[in-house]
Amino acid sequence: METATVGNQEAELKLKEMDQSMHPLIQKAEGLIVKDAASFGEANFFLVQLAQERKRIEQMRAYFCDPIYQGWKRLSDAFKARLQPIEMAEKKVDRAAKDWKLAEDRKAEELARKQAEESEKARKKAEAKGKEYTPPPVMAPAPMPKTHYTPEGKVTYVEVWKSEVVNAKEVPDKFKVPDPRLIQRAVDDGVREISGVKIWKDLQSRKG
Repeated sequence: METATVGNQEAELKLKEMDQSMHPLIQKAEGLIVKDAASFGEANFFLVQLAQERKRIEQMRAYFCDPIYQGWKRLSDAFKARLQPIEMAEKKVDRAAKDWKLAEDRKAEELARKQAEESEKARKKAEAKGKEYTPPPVMAPAPMPKTHYTPEGKVTYVEVWKSEVVNAKEVPDKFKVPDPRLIQRAVDDGVREISGVKIWKDLQSRKG
């Protein structure tokens, strides 16, 4: 196993020591076969060894990494504290701009619809009188551009359709996703039969 260069001589030395101690354990695990009571006892003894090795590696990781992580977290939190109000302001302005544009788009659509209805009525009326009908010029406002340019950059608005569940009982079954956590909780509480769910007995080993 190659040891990654981490820029810390003490940590690199520990990593090399771990590689040496891990190698025989991994080889033994690959060749272990549980076939009788004796090998079962050996497997249990080996499980404890592996758990101890895992715990030792986790302790070393915490020893070297936690101080780095805590320093990184403090710095990250400081930036997040300044990022949050900007994000909130951005969302507020974004929502206000989109709401206004949606309202203007609806006005334009409604005006175009009314003009189309009036034009259709006038056409039918002209036909009933045997006259030729010439539709009037469309007076609807020109649609707003999707992209708006500013000295600092551009903002592009793209139409999207969104959804929100307002009544879960009325949602079709094909859109309902089973919750594995609720299913397992029921199994833990003693439920042994659930339609569409495989439930079986297994073992959980606890080393120590």
